[in-house]
Amino acid sequence: MSSFHDFPLHPATLAVLATMHMTEPTPIQAQAIPVLLAGIDLVGQSATGSGKTVAYGIPLVERIAHKKREVQALVLVPTRELALQVHTVLSTLATSRRLSTTLLVGGRPYGNQISALRYGSHIVVGTPGRVKDHLDRGTFALSQVRLCVLDEADQMLDHGFAPIIEEILATTPDTRHMAFFSATIPDGMAKLMEKFLHHPVTVDTTPAPGTQSTIEQVAYQVPQGQK
Repeated sequence: MSSFHDFPLHPATLAVLATMHMTEPTPIQAQAIPVLLAGIDLVGQSATGSGKTVAYGIPLVERIAHKKREVQALVLVPTRELALQVHTVLSTLATSRRLSTTLLVGGRPYGNQISALRYGSHIVVGTPGRVKDHLDRGTFALSQVRLCVLDEADQMLDHGFAPIIEEILATTPDTRHMAFFSATIPDGMAKLMEKFLHHPVTVDTTPAPGTQSTIEQVAYQVPQGQK
């Protein structure tokens, strides 16, 4: 796919992508978006900075029923910092379909998170520990989830989140679809894939050993007083 217009996307989604100055999909986006739009489970391997958030974010907003104010998509990430970044991107994409998003991470008041969930959130982005805490409190449920995404899955396993992730995914319906994004596939992740994924498609856009990375690095000059 050489353009986002080559995908069967809602005009509102294309309009939001234009405001984000995104016209040409990256390799991971070109390969992952059609798979997830078709409702097929996915294992995606890609380097940091490859655009994987948009790769799953577009199918996510396309497949959610905006008139149902229930949690229909869950994105789990290993750290609060990554959760903030992912939430920012998904919140922007969600404006195309008037979807609401909620960020569940530690270090932030429970009250605000509970209020957002009770108002009716379509998309939840969070770290495994805080998401599990809210599930235990009964502040939201995953019974209507259509798509679950594990972003940086190998890092979550490195942090020891595998048991919590299993408990979270066990509360989702069998009809939901899954996407695992990870730089590597450790043994623990392979076990999760075998348990929760159904006939997944694997997409690997990581640079081959010995090849040069195409990730662009940008540096900004900041005045001393603003550092």
